[in-house]
Amino acid sequence: MLPLSPARPLPVCLALALTCLAALGCSVEPHSAPPAPAALDATKVVQVWTGPAPITLRHVVVGADSVSGVRTDRYPICDSCRVSIAQTEIDSFRLKPTDSANNFGTGMILGLVTGAVTAWAVLLVSLSGT
Repeated sequence: MLPLSPARPLPVCLALALTCLAALGCSVEPHSAPPAPAALDATKVVQVWTGPAPITLRHVVVGADSVSGVRTDRYPICDSCRVSIAQTEIDSFRLKPTDSANNFGTGMILGLVTGAVTAWAVLLVSLSGT
């Protein structure tokens, strides 16, 4: 006689685990309070969300009823083209993290230089015949 097998506990546990992971992914980020009126440092870059896409600003001035700054997609060509967004239209406001080390650019340059030197060495060895 064959022993009775459990009623498929693995798929139930797997479904429960996936449901818990999905629930964690759907958590809502808490809304931040509106920024206090101030002029931010000129090097700070701010992302202002007013719908599905952010507007990235620099040289930001936060007023009592609006946030103004120069859009980064038009900087430095139009340094005097300031935009102003009413605080009632702002969904979210955050300082954009700075990439001071620029690790991606450094890695790309080192990779390209290493590849070029390696290719040059392989070419010299293949041409010399040794």
